[in-house]
Amino acid sequence: FSVAWLTTSPAIGAVSITSPKRSPSTFFDDRDTTTKLGSYTTHSVTMRKLTPATSHTFQLLSNGKTFTNNGKPYIVTTAQVLSGGGNGLEPAYGTILDTNGSPVTGAVVLMTIENGQLLSTLTSSSGSWLLSLNLARVVSLDRYLDDTNRLTETIRVLYNDQEATAITDTLNDAP
Repeated sequence: FSVAWLTTSPAIGAVSITSPKRSPSTFFDDRDTTTKLGSYTTHSVTMRKLTPATSHTFQLLSNGKTFTNNGKPYIVTTAQVLSGGGNGLEPAYGTILDTNGSPVTGAVVLMTIENGQLLSTLTSSSGSWLLSLNLARVVSLDRYLDDTNRLTETIRVLYNDQEATAITDTLNDAP
């Protein structure tokens, strides 16, 4: 799973996660490397190699400060492993430009598919983004989305103090 959030000033962002029968782990921003941590106002952290169908607790870390859910860790349950190869939905993608036509780097792109899970990514230095939909699941995460119908998508883009929303569908989400 991934966690995305915004900060008012650039900060090093991370997620501290506790899983049953494992030592606590810290995951850093998706743009960071093992040798360099960056300071950003948009943050996206993807937790990998977690035990499926398991409850985990986590806290956000921003410039060394801990942020919780009203004093308690956030709780998430990872999805179960599904058999099969997913659905036939093609990727959704696009480019985010500012009002001057310049690419927006590091914007958070959030997509909600009708009856489906929330997906997120960050824009690249060219302002482009891509979300694979072939493994997208229903809200309950217990099966893949049905690809036989046109599904409505709501796309939100967050960057600094700006937000934009677009509504499209799975047949029109790749310009």
